[in-house]
Amino acid sequence: MNKPAALCVSLIFLLCLLSPDLAGAPRPELLKNFGELFTALKQGQEVRLVIHYEKCWKKPGGEGSPPEKGPAAVGGMALVNFEYFPAGLIPGQSRAFISSSTLQFIQHQRHGVVYNYARVRVFSDNLVEITVRYYQPQTFEVLMEDVYQTVMADRKNEGGAFFYRR
Repeated sequence: MNKPAALCVSLIFLLCLLSPDLAGAPRPELLKNFGELFTALKQGQEVRLVIHYEKCWKKPGGEGSPPEKGPAAVGGMALVNFEYFPAGLIPGQSRAFISSSTLQFIQHQRHGVVYNYARVRVFSDNLVEITVRYYQPQTFEVLMEDVYQTVMADRKNEGGAFFYRR
């Protein structure tokens, strides 16, 4: 084999080794319901959430106002810390749910540098509620708060919350 051909074969072999798809690395698996999500979390598996806000409904701000469709934005978070609450543990809460949140600095085009707080609650009927708040870093004044609802995406519905385990 001549040197250029040997180099080409070596490069292809190296690319195959470095490519996760070709090297057999596990691909993220979509978790399609509350039970699958809870099992993955209990087993200590890495779970990430990708939110397609335009597939969510923004909870109305005032009494009698209709819900709005979410913006054409996408967000994500890892469910590093979580808590599970069985149905009935909290008075008035008839559904079990999982709760997780994150807080980090972001640069916002209108508000500047803010704390971006995101909390997700996933209920046993697969309803997902996402709360997003921007806080002013020095005073912790709430600059913005939105609450969105959707369902866990299962590739058959129009859900906007995609939970993946790896």
